[in-house]
Amino acid sequence: MIKAVIIDCDQVLTANTKQNICRELAAQNEKDIDEIYPVMRKLWRTYRRQEITEDQFIEQFINEAGLNGTSVEEIKKMRKLFQIVHPEVKQWLQAHHSNMLLFIASNYGKEWSQYLRKEHNLDDLFTGYFWSWEMKTEKPSKTFFEKIIAKLAEHNIKPEEAVFIDDYEENTKAATENGFNIITFQDIEQLEKAYQKLLVETA
Repeated sequence: MIKAVIIDCDQVLTANTKQNICRELAAQNEKDIDEIYPVMRKLWRTYRRQEITEDQFIEQFINEAGLNGTSVEEIKKMRKLFQIVHPEVKQWLQAHHSNMLLFIASNYGKEWSQYLRKEHNLDDLFTGYFWSWEMKTEKPSKTFFEKIIAKLAEHNIKPEEAVFIDDYEENTKAATENGFNIITFQDIEQLEKAYQKLLVETA
């Protein structure tokens, strides 16, 4: 029996905000997105672990990507513009909300996660959050999943009673190794089909 759903943000619950920002900046600065997206991804790893602040993250990104003339505030505005929750995924979660507890597990930075929660009223839907910046560890580490298991135990939920949804196989593989049911997300139709199959298997 499934008692909890744990879902990722980027490219699952939300759009790929970082990629969309880089696509917009590439167009504005007549650059190839492949020039700047890897820079953002590299710096993102240090930001999401809170080794640097959001302003430092953006400033270093502007400098290293050669985006002269772009300001920190401009990129913050883009972040708010492109940090979109996929309505079909949110609706899917809402449809199952009465039957189970919902959690987010994401390698997200502090300000990005706080904005997402507030702007999209996520506290009305989710019981709790597993943010990498808050947990001081990140997917797919064993420590990350151990902390999730400990929190679920407070709700009397075992890993085998939860489904972990993520678009990266590296993360779903780690979840399986820690006892979770998994769905490697592709799209909403595949998600529903895989979820219904899982309900039968775990009944």
